[in-house]
Amino acid sequence: MSTVDTSLENGLISGLRRLRVLIVEDDFARRKLLSALVSHLGDEAMEACHGLDALSKAEGFRADMVITGLRTANLSGVEVIGALRRRAAVQPHVFVTGYSDEENDVSAALDGGADDWIFMPIRQDIVLHRLRIGRRIVQLELDNRSLREEIRRYAGGRPPGAGFRFPGTVH
Repeated sequence: MSTVDTSLENGLISGLRRLRVLIVEDDFARRKLLSALVSHLGDEAMEACHGLDALSKAEGFRADMVITGLRTANLSGVEVIGALRRRAAVQPHVFVTGYSDEENDVSAALDGGADDWIFMPIRQDIVLHRLRIGRRIVQLELDNRSLREEIRRYAGGRPPGAGFRFPGTVH
């Protein structure tokens, strides 16, 4: 494994809030490795050993990010993603893991709602990079939502583009 700078001060992830990551993996060792990597970055990990376990645990754990195996017991990773995305008010950033490098598997996962793919065997440096990228994306989505709310407050509740002009702008 290659060495990776995992410091929180590296400029990529400093100042961002702690994320909640749901890990759905039926292989115990991989699940523990992924959980340890998430925790190493200062985030909170919730582990699920199969698809139905993930859906059950997701009820009380609002995940910002999901890492799921492509083929988990009871439900596939794609089925887990679909169920979680239908339930969530906030769409989590999703990674799927799998051994296959078959384009069909990757394409099916991405078409099914995954945002990215982590090939196995798991490389620590790649997972850490993906988590950092996911963290930035989640933070941008939260910032976007906050700015939209601020625009609605300025617009008196009207949606953006409904005849609203920012104070001080030329018409």
